[in-house]
Amino acid sequence: MSINTHKKISEILQKYLETYDKDKALNQILSLITHICSNSVPYILTVSKKEALLTHLVSSKIIDTEYKKLLQEVPIDKNGSACGSAAFYKKRVILDDPIHHDAYKGIKKILQRINLLGCWAFPILNHEKNLVGTLSLYFTSKQEENNKRIKELESLLPFIAIIIDHHKKEEDTKEHNTLFNEIEKFSKSYIWQYNLETKEVWWSKNSYNLLKLDSKEHSPSYETFYNLLTEQSKKQMAATIESMLKTKQKKRLELTFTHLPDQIFYEEKNIICNKQGDPIKLIGIIKDITEERALEKERKKLDERLQILTNNLPGMVYSFKIDQNNQASLLDCNDYVYNIYEITKNKALKDVNLLFNQTKPQYQQALFEAVENSRKSLTLFEFEGEIITPSGKEKWTTCQAWPKKKNDGSVIWTGIILDTTEKNRIKEEKKIAEIEAEKLEQEKDALGIELTQLIDTANAPIFGIDKKGNVNEWNQKAEEITGYSKEEVRGKSFVETYITEEYKESVKNVLTRALNGEESANYEVPIFTKRGQRIMVLLNATTRRNMAGKIIGVVGVGQDITEINEARQELSNINRHFIQSQEASLAGSWEWDIQKNIIWWSDETYKIFEVKKESFHNTYENYLDLLNKESQEKVNRQVKSILEDGQPYIHIIQLRDHKEKYLEGKGYLIKDKQGNNQKLIGIIKDISVEHKLETQLKESQERRQALFKKIIVTQEDERKRLARDVHDDLGQQLAYLKIKLELAKKETMKGLSEIDNKNIKICGSSSCSNSLQELDESIHQLQKTIQTTREIAKELRPPQLDLLELKDLIESHINQLNYPNIKIMSSIKINENEISTTIKETIYRILKEGLENSIKHANPKAIKVDVKSRKKEIYLKVIDDGRGFKPDDIIKPGSFGLIGIEEQLVPLNGAFTIRRQNHKTILETRIPI
Repeated sequence: MSINTHKKISEILQKYLETYDKDKALNQILSLITHICSNSVPYILTVSKKEALLTHLVSSKIIDTEYKKLLQEVPIDKNGSACGSAAFYKKRVILDDPIHHDAYKGIKKILQRINLLGCWAFPILNHEKNLVGTLSLYFTSKQEENNKRIKELESLLPFIAIIIDHHKKEEDTKEHNTLFNEIEKFSKSYIWQYNLETKEVWWSKNSYNLLKLDSKEHSPSYETFYNLLTEQSKKQMAATIESMLKTKQKKRLELTFTHLPDQIFYEEKNIICNKQGDPIKLIGIIKDITEERALEKERKKLDERLQILTNNLPGMVYSFKIDQNNQASLLDCNDYVYNIYEITKNKALKDVNLLFNQTKPQYQQALFEAVENSRKSLTLFEFEGEIITPSGKEKWTTCQAWPKKKNDGSVIWTGIILDTTEKNRIKEEKKIAEIEAEKLEQEKDALGIELTQLIDTANAPIFGIDKKGNVNEWNQKAEEITGYSKEEVRGKSFVETYITEEYKESVKNVLTRALNGEESANYEVPIFTKRGQRIMVLLNATTRRNMAGKIIGVVGVGQDITEINEARQELSNINRHFIQSQEASLAGSWEWDIQKNIIWWSDETYKIFEVKKESFHNTYENYLDLLNKESQEKVNRQVKSILEDGQPYIHIIQLRDHKEKYLEGKGYLIKDKQGNNQKLIGIIKDISVEHKLETQLKESQERRQALFKKIIVTQEDERKRLARDVHDDLGQQLAYLKIKLELAKKETMKGLSEIDNKNIKICGSSSCSNSLQELDESIHQLQKTIQTTREIAKELRPPQLDLLELKDLIESHINQLNYPNIKIMSSIKINENEISTTIKETIYRILKEGLENSIKHANPKAIKVDVKSRKKEIYLKVIDDGRGFKPDDIIKPGSFGLIGIEEQLVPLNGAFTIRRQNHKTILETRIPI
């Protein structure tokens, strides 16, 4: 750290110690950081109390508002952002190009808008090396790693940690002070102070309640307190204070008061000295421990019995924990674990899975469900199943454990596991259950008031019936459903007053059984409302007992199922029709609850995947295992995509063990009201037959295209050969014949020298004159034949095809057309290197055909030719403003040369359309490159 930086940070800390203004101190540090690193926007995040998250603490004033909102919850993750990764690894993280980092994909537009080109993140650790937050900087210009600047920034981290730590301690102190009075009342205690110099005494407000004193008659003083003590407690107190003043050590003692002879109080005193070591103040806490003493005596007796029981018990006594992150661990157990599992206590404590893994596979799911149900409902965990020990022994074990939820969200079970192979440890198990039941009864009494409030405000109708059958409890929900108030029903017979006639006898039997300890669950019963309406209630009747365990009545918990009952039959009919529809269409349905990770399949889905519903454990992983590798990757990719963007997907997959089977699946995402992903639903269908037909059709089309290509090539080759033969052979022969005829003409004329060629009619021989005339006509006709031969050869294979590029070829053809009344325009934008010779020839011939159709049939004033390439395809358009066409004309044999165009496009997998739009005829052709 530079001298200047050190001076500034010292000033900031000094000011903080004077004002405890955390925000001002941290903002000054951020300004200092901005000076060290120009073009940077620094901000500080702190560790959230609730989850593995970072949350915004303070940031530069110039930080982007939208980016700042994203800092309210930043996951601590090894694959997360720069801040999250730095917090996870507790190492600095420098990203040179965040915009291409996976963690920033969702905010790419924000990064582009603020021109974020780099991000540095440093973990902030306190003196105990615990993470308290992160210091991060984002840059709007390229930054090179500079060791000097990085060290300068890292030298500031301990000072930031000091401020954050101190601020958190201050916040915790405020919370503690707020809770202090409540804790005093709950713990039956109060605190006091005695100033040795001024002799002033202070005690907390709860002292008057605890000691049952009148604040007006008893003001805080040493004499007041001293005079309330018994003689023995006075002596103990005087001796204790004298000893404390000498030794300056804290002391503990028990006190009794003359006006409270049946109560015992515990006092802990401490002494406070000044810098010179002289005592200046006594402080202490006094607590009523009367009940604790009584409980302690009882606990000692129980502990002695429990210790004897535990040491001699033929079972594994254990304490088991599942924390808030669903991590399981064995906290403690006795040595009997080896007798059951053949695993030593030390090994079991290190890895509880050594015990779980011995459970036979067919019982494992039930075991995990029993643990999960107990954890959620905080009810007694009970399980019986078979295990296989490391030596191969098969044993039956019975487990029972009582859960207790801690403040941090973890649940701890205390219980026992018995080897019940011979069913000879049932009595010992009952004794342990009875001890725990007594403890639970004591806890019930302590929570009585809270339970009464809970019952009254519960979201289900709850009522109480005494042993005579009269109503003695009636909560708010019961009032809402029936219309009867608590005052109207209390003391009246539940059955005779509110149950319909046909159900009175059966409801009496349910209540009678409950009064005899036999509880009923999910019993449907109709009840009259105040308005005389008949509603259906799903009733659970539970026996109610007092502290001594005697039955004193019945508690009924119900649910209004009037609408459910009416809808049940309709739902049953809909479900039956749905199942029949699925079976008829050979399609199955499925549903995946994302939050609970529960997957449901219809019966038809099990058939499609060729698995048995009874034995197949329906999880996402087991579903993937049914597919081949390629299908697994496809499903994983599409599930990830639909969870991110919510777009439905459709795919075709194959089974791993049935490669000839093809399945078509469709998936849709359902969100809850808050917009969170709730579940995926979809259908699956066996399309093996359709896929086979499609494959055969595709192969047939490919063979057809190959055949057409061969035909086109053959046609072109034949055109080339014919053009060459016509031009080279027939053309030369005709030219030779013309020359011979011209020579014959000259020779004939030579032999008739007396006749002037210009005055051939004067010749005395008419046959001579006719012969010369026919010879001229023959030479003229032969010249026309030679010209026709050249045009045929050119039409069969224009030489420009081999000499010019497509653009020049098209423009050359347009220039050769001699139609002065028609304006022909062209726009050609293609890359010649992208197209083959075949495509070039096809485009040229289709263009010629299109132009010929327009000129011949449409009588246009203007024609536009448009050729361009786009997305691996060539587009050709011939557009004219002529009179158009009738739809019936297109289907006439040979109309517009369309059959020839189609034949040329088939081998190239091309297509064409002809349409009338905006008073123009458009011939559009598409050819894949």
